[in-house]
Amino acid sequence: MKIVFYKSILCPRCALVGLTLKKIAAARPGLHIETVEVAASPLQTWEEGIRMIPAIRCGARILAGFMLSDAAIVSFLDGNRADP
Repeated sequence: MKIVFYKSILCPRCALVGLTLKKIAAARPGLHIETVEVAASPLQTWEEGIRMIPAIRCGARILAGFMLSDAAIVSFLDGNRADP
């Protein structure tokens, strides 16, 4: 499964989500994480429907929020297992 993680290097919440994603990826060998730095790719970020960071996109589904808990991230990923 491929997910895209939208973040900013200046965002402390993004850093926490990044650590969570690393832990999850270590436990799920089929998980591929692509990272998009929103400051470096603002047009791509906007065109892909991202309006808040941190955000995770898998297929057409997006999980974004001020604070994303570990449980919310795992639940989001579990709901996307059938996506390519």
